[in-house]
Amino acid sequence: KSNLQICFSGDEEGGFRGVKHLMAQGFKADGVIVGEPTELAVVIAHKGSLRWRVTVKGKAAHSSQPSLGVNAIFHMGRVLRHIEEELIPRCSEKTHPLVGSPTLCVTMIDGGEGRNTVPAQCVINLDRRLIPGETPQEVLADFAQALATVEGVCFTMEKPYHVDAPLATSADTPIVRCLENSLRACGLRPRVTGAPFGTNASKF
Repeated sequence: KSNLQICFSGDEEGGFRGVKHLMAQGFKADGVIVGEPTELAVVIAHKGSLRWRVTVKGKAAHSSQPSLGVNAIFHMGRVLRHIEEELIPRCSEKTHPLVGSPTLCVTMIDGGEGRNTVPAQCVINLDRRLIPGETPQEVLADFAQALATVEGVCFTMEKPYHVDAPLATSADTPIVRCLENSLRACGLRPRVTGAPFGTNASKF
């Protein structure tokens, strides 16, 4: 016999403000089911996400005399090449049996101040998906250490504006067993799996 509570929370695609507010109120439960389009698969693990900005500094100059400046976009090009050729392949060295390998993606880029000016700054946004067992602190430290090997590039990393932990629930927990039994009672074959995306579940 259990008490059942249903919560409809907002901002799941952004900053998870709805579920974070719920948890801040002291919400407690023996088990939580987060509804997602899983085709009735029981997802017990999913990736987390980390998003931050990297800025490369240069030196502005008139484009008629580019040698007087330092082109931040060219220097960011070196960073992007290092990310694509070194850091993204390195992600495949780690793996989780249910969610696969972590990923790294450059999602936005912004640079330049004018059409006739050597750009003094270039900024990229990065999206790094974490697998269970990884921490944001370790990922950021490894990333900064790797970028420091790119010669002649002056960069800064902002504090992440989005941090979401991965989910890892044991297949032996009572709620997972309960869901498996419920599926069998409905004539369905239980399937326990993982997901590459993030959800509200890891906040519980």
